[in-house]
Amino acid sequence: YNDGYAMLIGSRHPRAMGATNHAVWPEVWHINEPIYEAVLTEGREFYFEDALYPLERNSWREEVYLTISFAPIRDDDGQIGGILATMVEATRNVLAERRLGSLRELASRTSRIRSIAEIGAIAVNVLAENSGDILFLVVFCTGANGTQTPGETQPAALVLLGYSGLDENDARDLATIALAVTGDGGSALVDLGSRQNGAPYPGGAFGQPVRDAY
Repeated sequence: YNDGYAMLIGSRHPRAMGATNHAVWPEVWHINEPIYEAVLTEGREFYFEDALYPLERNSWREEVYLTISFAPIRDDDGQIGGILATMVEATRNVLAERRLGSLRELASRTSRIRSIAEIGAIAVNVLAENSGDILFLVVFCTGANGTQTPGETQPAALVLLGYSGLDENDARDLATIALAVTGDGGSALVDLGSRQNGAPYPGGAFGQPVRDAY
């Protein structure tokens, strides 16, 4: 337990000091319990690189990736008296690589495409593969060619190019909201509220509903 670990565990410091692993991290005890059992009873050692630990260290569950090792600590009689767990957080690197991978793939597959409709379809297919970061997405344009005619006073018609993680009605609703908020082509964080049927928008692997989106 050192300064680095105190930063890693977030709001659970300092009450985690002196507590058992099960008490500190109950949400990942199903991961740690068999490892602890094997170390304490069999003297085995373990090493995991970029292992996913879904932790609730700041009042919400989040992806945390750890490079972590477990080894037995032996007492003066040679018996196993405890476990040495050494870890380095790799979350930032893992997420950055995953997101850059999606952007590289998107750039590669759209570099020679000139049709807005094709670009929209490819974007949906590529980005939908990264469900860890993109829970749902909608790609749309305005007007037949993605632009509004100069001097036109009425908003151009919304054209839905593709969507993933939602049904068509939800996708169209989100596109309408986005167009109203970012009609000038900018970006904004939009409070989603709930869908028309009253249900929240789908959450990620941990089941936490999404409340806002760009």
